[in-house]
Amino acid sequence: MAIIGSIQKHSKIVIVIIGFALLAFVVGSFTGKNKSNSSYVGEINGDKIRGADFNAKVEEASEMRKQMSGRTNVPAAESFSIRESVWNQMVSELIMQKQYDKLGIEVSKDEMDDMITGKNPHQYIVQNFTDPKTGKFDPKQVKQFVDNLDKVDPAMRSRFLMIEKQIKDSRLAEKYQNLIANAFYVPKAFARKEYLARNEHVSLSTIGLRYETVPDAQVKLTDEDYQKYYDENKNRFEQEASRDMDYIVYDVKPSTEDMTAINTEVQSIYTEFQTVKDIPNFVNTNSDIRYDSTWIKKGSLPAKLDTLAFSGAPGTFISPFIENNMYTMAKIVGVESRPDSLKASHILLTFEGSQAGGKRTKEAAKKIADSLLMAVKKDPKQLPLLAMKFSDDPSAKTNVGDMGWFADGTMVPSFNNACANGKVGDIVLVESQFGYHVIHITGKTAPVKKIRLAIVARKVDAGKETYAKSYSDASAFAGEYTTTEAFEKAITAKGLSKRTMERIRPNDGQLPGIENAREVIRWAFSKKTEQGNVSQVFDCTGKYVVATLKMIREKGIAPLEQIKNDIKTLVMREKKAEVLMAKLDKVAASKDFGQMAKTLASKIDTIQNITFASPNLPFYGREPAVVGTAFGLKKDQISKPVKGEVAAFLIKIDEVAPAAPAVNYDNEKSVLVNNFRSRVYREVYQTIMDKTKIVDNRTTFY
Repeated sequence: MAIIGSIQKHSKIVIVIIGFALLAFVVGSFTGKNKSNSSYVGEINGDKIRGADFNAKVEEASEMRKQMSGRTNVPAAESFSIRESVWNQMVSELIMQKQYDKLGIEVSKDEMDDMITGKNPHQYIVQNFTDPKTGKFDPKQVKQFVDNLDKVDPAMRSRFLMIEKQIKDSRLAEKYQNLIANAFYVPKAFARKEYLARNEHVSLSTIGLRYETVPDAQVKLTDEDYQKYYDENKNRFEQEASRDMDYIVYDVKPSTEDMTAINTEVQSIYTEFQTVKDIPNFVNTNSDIRYDSTWIKKGSLPAKLDTLAFSGAPGTFISPFIENNMYTMAKIVGVESRPDSLKASHILLTFEGSQAGGKRTKEAAKKIADSLLMAVKKDPKQLPLLAMKFSDDPSAKTNVGDMGWFADGTMVPSFNNACANGKVGDIVLVESQFGYHVIHITGKTAPVKKIRLAIVARKVDAGKETYAKSYSDASAFAGEYTTTEAFEKAITAKGLSKRTMERIRPNDGQLPGIENAREVIRWAFSKKTEQGNVSQVFDCTGKYVVATLKMIREKGIAPLEQIKNDIKTLVMREKKAEVLMAKLDKVAASKDFGQMAKTLASKIDTIQNITFASPNLPFYGREPAVVGTAFGLKKDQISKPVKGEVAAFLIKIDEVAPAAPAVNYDNEKSVLVNNFRSRVYREVYQTIMDKTKIVDNRTTFY
């Protein structure tokens, strides 16, 4: 990352970080949350995760996300995602490192060097050091970068160290999985069984009575029926902790009075806008969006503003209009024909007092810059070597001063203007807030019409009285209807819009229609909140929310009363199966399969060449019980009634085709080994997780 394209962004990041730190300190003083430094957000098999350690990793990941996205802050939903990712990573590391230590699995320095700078580098290195424009990977660039790691930009160094850690973690996991996978042995008997399952065939005739033919009204379900099904299938009802909620949202929208007041204020701003001389300061004082001096090409602005702005002359004002819930007015500051993208190489000489810092005086930096300018003008091919030797831009160690292509307006003004106004091949010296730049302009795209626009934007928002009324309405509702039953009845009586969310997880961050719903979810999982409670009013970024906790689902086997409605269809199927199995029992004594079908008023389906390895029946779908029964019968033998997945069956074996003798079972062994290995890669970690005692206290903190 080139220093002149990033330091401006970093300065904003620093301001945001300081702001959040101060806010956290003040809030912590009142709420006691700063005690998290000495508390634990979780515990993994007895190993405690300190709040301070967790927060530090979250902050590190957040900073990395900002750098990669070019933003100065992280949206709430993204912050939640980062916390989840960091938690999962910390849990994984604690769990798996113990496994690696027990088995003596490690990654040596030689291995790491080989995966980073060796002949066959790891895919993460290839991905991150491949030129996106040319698609080429240069291993020499990696070697140069690693050799000068202590001199590169700190943000780039942090990112590389994270990639290095990912490579090491990946290699450790690969060794562990291979150790397990390669320990799998397939005995000959197992391979033979697999061979027979795939190559022995039976053909059969079936009488299938589908469960759907029994009307629901004919089946009466009792509590005993539910209990029986539940007891026989308990293992299927394992669940994680979750909550079910209903809630109402008071979405605060501007009233007629608010709109009148906003319009009056906007018109007053517009009147002043047309006479003010210091445009940037006026915009920064009166707009919800800061002044941006970037040159803009057509198609980059919202539709209406784009049309109006590109049809006017310099000095033209665009009167206020509403678009996307925002009042917008603008002045066309300038119109030029400019290249859309520029390409350049440079050498940066910093000095004491510049934003990039430096030990030399400004005069000394200028003297060196003048000498380098003359050298590069004499032989432009010398710039890469001179950049590596003299440039104070850390990226010069890897890109030899080549900035590549960059969008017009993305560099600091003096640097950008020198490239935009000069000709390809020009070599110039300019000063910026970072120091002196010796610039070689190496590329420019064809010029297009661009404008510089001063935009004043004011969000159309509700006034204090409107917010107060909405909050009052929400508070009155929460105070009067304090049980789930009363909550539901009131919603119906008042014609309010109810929203429902089931199986909310402890660390979810959103609810439908509410992005920042973390406090609502924390309330639902609080030990003080009981099933049937109605919440206080929550302020969720301009929306007031009142919720009721309909159901508490604890981790473990779900109790019958929680899943009774969910399993009704399955219990109904069992009862219908009993009805149809009884019908089949009445004809089972007959030796005439055709007469059986006639008595049952059913048809006979003929099915050819079924294998044990593929338990599917044409017309019916997956029916393992039927196929398993078929392979236990002899030719012309009729089965007893079989309870299938979609029907109750009688089957008659028409033909048995034994598998041809096999020379060996190498292919079957290979299939079984590969199947096992694929399961290792998918399931080993989850199996270890299931056996690990994990205490997650994050809802107490976030």
